[in-house]
Amino acid sequence: MKSLSWFKFLVVAIFVLVINSGTSLPVVFAQRVGAEKITLDTPHSYNIRKFNLTINLPSGYQLVNIADPHVLLHTKGSGLLRQFSLTAGKNSFVLNERVDANILYAELMLYYCTPKQQQKGICITKNVIFEIPLDTKLKPANLDLSYTIPEAKE
Repeated sequence: MKSLSWFKFLVVAIFVLVINSGTSLPVVFAQRVGAEKITLDTPHSYNIRKFNLTINLPSGYQLVNIADPHVLLHTKGSGLLRQFSLTAGKNSFVLNERVDANILYAELMLYYCTPKQQQKGICITKNVIFEIPLDTKLKPANLDLSYTIPEAKE
């Protein structure tokens, strides 16, 4: 009975944390489980026409759709702007969005493996957060990001 009380306490604490932080649960979760953080040095226009994301997988690997690989676009405090499902290779999404923030986060949630690993239920989860500085003085532009998943060590 005591373990159930602790579980309820933990659920309520996480819920309060999410509400007070102004972000969605997936954003908080990925940041808590050791996501790889990539900070871009060059500012980008706050007015984003199209969002292009290329995902390069190691040879023989594939994204597994069971876990719904996706990208979240969000800002600190204002929460989720958009969410898109992903495929391996080039992903392109029309955005036409003016982001009212100094930083945009593009958070990738990937689940991948070889077909043989998938049969055994042994796949890899990878969370990556791009931190993109924004500049209101720059002209509208496409946002192009690329991520290469490193070769797995056997």
